[in-house]
Parts: sequence; structure tokens; C-alpha cells
Amino acid sequence: MKMFSKFRLLVLAIAPVLFLFNVAKADVTTWTFNSVIPEQSMGGQWENFWIQEVEKRSGGRLKFNAFFGGELGYKGPELLEVSRDGLAEVSGVVDVFIGGSLPEITVIGLGFLMPNPVQGEIVRHEVTDAIGKVMREKWNTELVGWWPSLGQTIITKDKISSVDDIKGKKLRTSTAQQAKIVTALGGFPQTILFGEIYTSMQLGVIEGFITGARNVIDIKFYEVADYVALPAVNAAWDGIMVNKDAFDSLPSDLQQILRDAGEATAHKALRDQVVNDLMLTKDLAAVGVQATQIPADELEKVAEQMLPVWDEWSASASPEGQALLETIKGKLHPNL
Repeated sequence: MKMFSKFRLLVLAIAPVLFLFNVAKADVTTWTFNSVIPEQSMGGQWENFWIQEVEKRSGGRLKFNAFFGGELGYKGPELLEVSRDGLAEVSGVVDVFIGGSLPEITVIGLGFLMPNPVQGEIVRHEVTDAIGKVMREKWNTELVGWWPSLGQTIITKDKISSVDDIKGKKLRTSTAQQAKIVTALGGFPQTILFGEIYTSMQLGVIEGFITGARNVIDIKFYEVADYVALPAVNAAWDGIMVNKDAFDSLPSDLQQILRDAGEATAHKALRDQVVNDLMLTKDLAAVGVQATQIPADELEKVAEQMLPVWDEWSASASPEGQALLETIKGKLHPNL
């Protein structure tokens, strides 16, 4: 009898512990995180930062199985469909991948509209709210984080320090939007495969090209080019989106944590890019390439020459896209 009583007391003592353990276990939600970019890339590092922030801020209540570099088999242009259909609860997103499905987002890539991350930060909340509304209403998706990323620069043999320096130059472009930028500035866009840039520069087929400034170092373009003109010709943005059904299933505090982590990641991305820009000049100089900054007054001239390109985009945009463009122009180019 005594033995039974002791056993009963032991069971009664550990029962609450087991109950709490099972409740805690049941309270952990594990989601799939899908990314089509490499984990080691700067964008991949920001996505990882967001994941860690959510797990930390949630006290481990929300965890992720993360897949990078397209491991799940989904392509960039499919990201909205993946999110809409809940094939992955969370996806990293880059604006250039989904422009075909969400044309409003292509406002980000308009030439010299907001080419550097500091300009992007000024209008980040307006852009996030406008694009997020379209995603929510048309794609069953919540945009919980969105921030300016590394744009692409003009890289040449000759120094570019004014609008006139671009006139007449044959520049390789990779998108229709870049071709319009070069044409509006008086240059001649050239369609050449990325792998042919090096030889084309050697042979004088082109006098410059548009790509990420770090490629000058990583792909040894410094052997055929001498100058990088800053800022970038057009912006790129990265972000995090969540299937709306999955998002709505969370308690409100976890929903807010997803957004707070997005805000923290945006701040980190801005800091990283400011540091990158500071280091870029030094790193380029080490391989014999000079980074030049187009003066502010020249950038205003460039923006003026971009007006027909912006207007052409607006003419075929949705009302939401048109309103967003006017908002950005009003804050960044109030005199145009």
C-alpha cells in the first residue's frame, strides 16, 4: 500500500511536467522556407538573418526547414504561384523574378528612379504597402519584409562622370528595361550573352556593359574594364513573402514577429550595403579599377532624360502601379 502511494505521488508530481512538455511541443510550428538564390549570396544571408530573427523572437515557437538555391525545384518566375498555393509557407523573393506575374513590381527597375539603397529606404514603406496590397488581394500572399538590394552599374573602359559621357557608347544590356535606359541616355544597347562580355570588350565590339559591380572583381572584368560608374542604373529589391492562409493561421503576436523580423532585416540590408559601397571603391582600386560617382546635378539631368521611360511604363501600368510611381517621384524627384 505504501509503495502504491509513493508511486501515485510520483505520477502526480511528473504529470504536470509531461503535460507542459507536450503543450510546448505542440506549440512549435515548423514551416518550409523556399529560396531560389544561393545561401552564401548577400541576398541569401539576409534571408537567413530573417529566419534566425523569427526563431529567436518567437522563442522557438516558429521554426523553418530552409532550402536555398532552388533545391525544391521551383524557379524564380514561379515564386508567386508557390506562395499562393502554399507549396512552401515562406519564400524569399527578388523583384526581377516575378515581374511577369506582378507587373506593378517592375516600377522598382525603372532607370534611375531610385538607384541607390538610401533612396530606396526613403520610400520603402510606401513601396512595401503598395506591392503588399496587390500580393494579398491577387496572390493570397503576405509580404512581411521588403528592402532595396544591390543594383547594377555601368562598367566601361572610359570614365563616366556625366550624361554626355554615355552618348554614342555601345553598352551591353541584359533586360529590355536596361536597353531603354541606355537608349534614353544616347547610348546604343547591345544584346550579347553574359559569357561573351569579356571577349567583346577585348575586341572593342562593346565599350561597356551593365552588371553588378562586384562582378568586376569576381569574374576578372578588371582585365578589360577600367571604370565603374556609381550609383547603379536601376534598383533591385529582395524580400520575404508568406502564404496568406499560413499567415492567418498564426496568433497575432507571431504575425507581428514575422513583420518585425522583416523590418530588422531591412535595416541590416541597408547597413550591409552602405558598408559594401565603402569597401567597393577600395576593393576595385586593388585590381586597378576606379569607381566614380556621378555628381548629384548630373543625376538630376539623368532623371529628366528618364521621364519618357517612366511615362511609357505608367501608360501601360495598373492604377496601383501608376499611383506607386507618382508616390516615388513625389518623394525622390519632386522637381520633375
